[in-house]
Amino acid sequence: MPDATPPTEQPAHDGSTAASPKRNARTPDNKRKQRVELAGAIVIGIAAVLTAIATVQGGNADAAVAKGNTTGIADTLIANGYFNDANAQRLVERDWIFSFMSEAANDAPAADIILYAMPDEVFVLADDWLTANEIDFANPKSELIDDPFSSDYAAVNDLLSAQLEDEGNLWDQSASCAFFSASVAGVQGDSYGISTVFLAIAIVVGGIAALVTRKLAQIILLTTALLSLAVGAIELSSAGDMTNSRAVAAADFFVNDDGTPMIETNDVGVPLDIPAALGVADTTCPDEAQ
Repeated sequence: MPDATPPTEQPAHDGSTAASPKRNARTPDNKRKQRVELAGAIVIGIAAVLTAIATVQGGNADAAVAKGNTTGIADTLIANGYFNDANAQRLVERDWIFSFMSEAANDAPAADIILYAMPDEVFVLADDWLTANEIDFANPKSELIDDPFSSDYAAVNDLLSAQLEDEGNLWDQSASCAFFSASVAGVQGDSYGISTVFLAIAIVVGGIAALVTRKLAQIILLTTALLSLAVGAIELSSAGDMTNSRAVAAADFFVNDDGTPMIETNDVGVPLDIPAALGVADTTCPDEAQ
């Protein structure tokens, strides 16, 4: 009579028990979980690389902000020095001319001495002024006497005070452009910071998605991770776009004399006319655009 005893599981060659075919079967839940884990790993890997890039570039932007502000402050101090020297020199130049006027009005011999002792550029201005007004010092009220230092006289531009003021204006412009450069770097730094935040969300949510087992939760978390990764990547790309950063910075930086913005923006500060914003920036600070 045949033996009805069921066959026992035979040991494998390595001493372990051979697994049942039923236990090797992969259920749909396990397959989905493995796919989610793979997708989460990919999201985390990409987000980690982009985070490293954003962190490095954000640090460079912060350094550029500090450099621009430091340069702007230094240039402002130099400009103020020239302006102070120009004001002091202007007082000296006015003293030459008004001393001459005082002596000439009294018909004092010192008038000619003062006139010819003046620096050449002051003498030219005084001569132009006297000729233009045809001043009769014996009856000065009968003549039109205007300001000898007005822009009506071309010789004003040759005065040492005018040259010092021009030099001060150049340094003041340099300071303004240095501050604008810092502002551009600040816009970039803000974008890198926003990018880092969204990339961090992608990393965290992508990791959580691999841990949960419910299908709906996996879909929600993985979708959130992918969207965060996309937003972070877009912000990172925007931060690296110098054209966009300069336009946004220009809209906030450049204002009219009455304090109103030169460039119209939308509710989030982005210029409505990007080329116009860049035109203002490039015209005012052409060297910074290089």
